[in-house]
Amino acid sequence: MSIEAGLVGNTVDIFAQGTVQNLGGGTFQWTLDNPIVNGQGAWNLDQAVVTFESNPFVSQAFSFTNITGNTADFVFSSSVISSVDFASPVISGNSAVNVNVAAAATTDATLAALSNDSVYAASIGADEVQTLFDGPFSITTPSAGSPVGSDSGNFESVSTPGVSLEIGEVVTLSSTFSLTGDSNATFSNVLAVVPEPASLALVAAGGLLTLGRRRR
Repeated sequence: MSIEAGLVGNTVDIFAQGTVQNLGGGTFQWTLDNPIVNGQGAWNLDQAVVTFESNPFVSQAFSFTNITGNTADFVFSSSVISSVDFASPVISGNSAVNVNVAAAATTDATLAALSNDSVYAASIGADEVQTLFDGPFSITTPSAGSPVGSDSGNFESVSTPGVSLEIGEVVTLSSTFSLTGDSNATFSNVLAVVPEPASLALVAAGGLLTLGRRRR
């Protein structure tokens, strides 16, 4: 398991700054021990929780603040190593994002996708298999009254033609975004990878697979 956060192109490995709890049934939860303040002189990671399984499944919940007075590009990503192999993986997931101004802000807050990029991206190995909030996506909320701007999206049982999942393959869920200065963004992301139903049924019928608990 790896967890990284920071400026685009210059992330920091933050896994050691959290604690992993075994929830049972092959599920683990990493929680940031303390807020990361003044990371790289540009950001605060106010809180973060990542739940993961090697079957594989990843969920993220985190709050990120741009502490500079200027717009900057950030990324939060987590990766898990698969303990299973699927010839034709099917993926499901969702994302919800909120943006608001920080306490001292006097200007509007905007979160946006980078040019020709997506805020939410799911990858199996080197293959990007699903995105949400594709550019030119953006959310803006005014500073007056401190409202919160939000959006959400999801996908269910999406096939991944030409992509296979191998044991030891890295599955990554990442959020990449532009955020105005003195603004805060919170994210809730989920990614689940399962076998293609037809393949699963074929193997089960042959008596070769014992199904265990799987999070969908």
